[in-house]
Amino acid sequence: MKECEEGLRVNDPDNNHLYLQVGNTILSALKGMMTFDSSDLLSALDIAKSTSNIASSLRHPTESVFSKLGGLVRTNHAVARVKAMTVLELHAELCYAECILMKAVLAIVAGGDWMGLIREALNMRTAHGIYKTLQQFLDEADKNGFDESIDMDFRSGVLLGSGTSALILSLLPAKVLKVAEVFGFLGDREYALKTLMAAGGWSPNSDLPAYNEETEGVRRPICDMVILVFHLVISVLMPVSHVDIPTARKIVNYNLGRYPTGIFFLYFQARLMTSQCEPERANASLQKALDLDLEYVQLQHMCLWDYGCNYLITTQYDGARQCFEILREESNWSRAVYTYISAATMMMVADDPRYPEATTANILELMAELPKLSKKLAGKSLPIEKMCLRKGRKYLAQGNYLFLPAMELSYSFGLIGHAPKRLLVDVWIPRITAALEDLERQNPETYGNGVQYWDDYVLGHFLRGVCQFISRYQPPEATADALRVSPGAPTDKQLDAGAEADFKKVIAASPQVRLDHWMLFHNHYELGRLYAKRGDKKNARLHFDVVINNKLPTPNLYTHKGQGKYSMEGALQIKTHSAISNLDSKK
Repeated sequence: MKECEEGLRVNDPDNNHLYLQVGNTILSALKGMMTFDSSDLLSALDIAKSTSNIASSLRHPTESVFSKLGGLVRTNHAVARVKAMTVLELHAELCYAECILMKAVLAIVAGGDWMGLIREALNMRTAHGIYKTLQQFLDEADKNGFDESIDMDFRSGVLLGSGTSALILSLLPAKVLKVAEVFGFLGDREYALKTLMAAGGWSPNSDLPAYNEETEGVRRPICDMVILVFHLVISVLMPVSHVDIPTARKIVNYNLGRYPTGIFFLYFQARLMTSQCEPERANASLQKALDLDLEYVQLQHMCLWDYGCNYLITTQYDGARQCFEILREESNWSRAVYTYISAATMMMVADDPRYPEATTANILELMAELPKLSKKLAGKSLPIEKMCLRKGRKYLAQGNYLFLPAMELSYSFGLIGHAPKRLLVDVWIPRITAALEDLERQNPETYGNGVQYWDDYVLGHFLRGVCQFISRYQPPEATADALRVSPGAPTDKQLDAGAEADFKKVIAASPQVRLDHWMLFHNHYELGRLYAKRGDKKNARLHFDVVINNKLPTPNLYTHKGQGKYSMEGALQIKTHSAISNLDSKK
């Protein structure tokens, strides 16, 4: 990274070379988004503005208002304008779209207000319109066969822009996407992935791409990265269609062959192993990355986050604590989240004499910091931070106690879905069962502060239900080692029935829940997923509708302030919309 920065500075001392300044913009934007430091973000924003001005000065002359109005009624007018451009003007048009898109994202993050979000959304629309026109130009040029007169650097840039924007839009709920399409936005996921794959010439019939280092475009590796982000990162956060782990494996293996010490592809290799329910092997890959001389400490933070999450999967809570303690001290992304995770993992090992630092005093110190650490993005608090702050308040209100806090966090982060079956059956479920048995021996009226019993009861059964559900329906990518269980382990039939029984216990206890109403909606979502796996579309839709309509079937449930609101509501709505789309697509 430092070598790259120095090369840009030496080769473009006057800061006026189009492509070198685009490279400078990408690096500065990457640094700003990794640090969330205001000075880094504002510096990146200034560089993006300067580069967009350079690109703008090199673009094809802007049309008059009357020409633009005429273009509205003439077909292919925009494509005709692109055909009239010189090679330099084509690249300037492409770079201009890239820069205003990066500038918009940086401004939203740095500004932190809704007006800024609306203002920059218009710039995003402008960028999307340019990409759409350039893609139409490519499609027309190739209608009679691949047009070799169009250079691959330009091609890869158009494919990156049109593919990425279509992919992002495809993740929106169907109702929002319909509105976006009215304004000319395209949100076709199959088209998006096909477009991004075209930059490298990837096909289902070969483990190697059609284009190599000599014939590819300059933006092709970035196209590969976007594909991997979708298959290996986004797919963990929400149930999306078109996830293709074998294709991701091909892309990771090819790029690791080219960049064996490349931090990003070592990271994606770890994500690939996590998707295969191999968290231990994932951490071995991350360790290779951490052993490198990383010049941007933020890249180390990216790896440490996943390292800590894999420790949560394997219930090595002190290892997780150490990872998030480093992040708490060094990273600016969300110190509130890091701090709460550190406290939650301490709670899980508080009774173990091997960890003397896991004291109530140290946990209280961390919890006291939480309210001062939250931040806002586009004028809104981060949902995960809100949840951590609520848990911190609950810990204090309950006399310095939370029930299975790190396991609850593991669910919130989508980690349980990639825990190997052997760990879930041999470690997770027995631990939750032991905690539930201890809880159910208590008197609900004298337990804790007198009103927390049913929240803990519901959390325990919900977590055990999720673990049994995931154990029964492991991802198809799970390896044989991940599926191996000890003799005498529950059968798949028992796990399936056990998951349904636990989810129904949560529903039965719903009226007694006082604070953690988020679990009730997530419970309906997970029960819907269970029925969907069985092929029972009717019952699956019934429970998904509870989430979509934001209305629990239990009467008179909401008596608390903020009726109907719960933690991570937006994320759950997106996941449920995606689950319904998957349900509808299955014949």
